[in-house]
Amino acid sequence: MKKKDWEVRDMDGFAKRIGLHVAEYMEIPRKQLKNYIKVFNIKEISKQYCTEKDGRYFIDDQSIDSIVEDVSDWIIGIDLAALAADDKLNCYWDDDLNEMVFQTAQSEKK
Repeated sequence: MKKKDWEVRDMDGFAKRIGLHVAEYMEIPRKQLKNYIKVFNIKEISKQYCTEKDGRYFIDDQSIDSIVEDVSDWIIGIDLAALAADDKLNCYWDDDLNEMVFQTAQSEKK
């Protein structure tokens, strides 16, 4: 089966709809979404997954899923950073694991 490409004629509108979809899925009130990510950022993420032909953008279903995942990850990252800034969560880079490690202050005391 050949994959279907969709033309994104209004990148601003597309980015807004993606943001609203992610907010609904993550149960974030619409008005709070702008505290996590801007439409500009969603547009830039979206463009990374689009194919550009003659100044027009095209995207497939799999790329839309990737955009939604990246926007969700961005929002989760903002929340994790806020928790770390409020000393509710400790985070550090583990060279052995080659990844960021998060732990609550409670688990650190054990």
